[in-house]
Amino acid sequence: MKSRYKLAYVPNHPNATKRGQVIEHILIAEKALGKPLPPGAEVHHVDENKANNRNDNLVICPNHAYHQLLHLRMRALCESGNPNYRRCHICKAWDNPDNMRCYFYGRGNHYMHPACTVRKASRWNSENKARRNASYAVRQKAKGIK
Repeated sequence: MKSRYKLAYVPNHPNATKRGQVIEHILIAEKALGKPLPPGAEVHHVDENKANNRNDNLVICPNHAYHQLLHLRMRALCESGNPNYRRCHICKAWDNPDNMRCYFYGRGNHYMHPACTVRKASRWNSENKARRNASYAVRQKAKGIK
């Protein structure tokens, strides 16, 4: 997979590759910070253009979770007009998190409207009931019972 980041040749840098290359925005962020980036820190491009390494386009994030939060809030702002809104996992509508329930899953939080969870549960129950009835009919037929 080819990276779209600009690279610079700095063989003695602690983050240099075997070829002595370092991603340019890391060097620019370290120069602005006046010291090397702390462990786990990531550099975020505000305009999401990986080639735009101007100082005013870079944000130093303390960790990956904070970097992901910036992307989430930017997406919410672009799509709903409010960076605090979250998207319903079921109906895909953007809404205030106070109007939703938050469910914790392995890879993150899922926000859902209470009405959407009820509709999903009733749909799931009816589909499972139909499956159970079909399975029961197959078992009865196999036993020779009509």
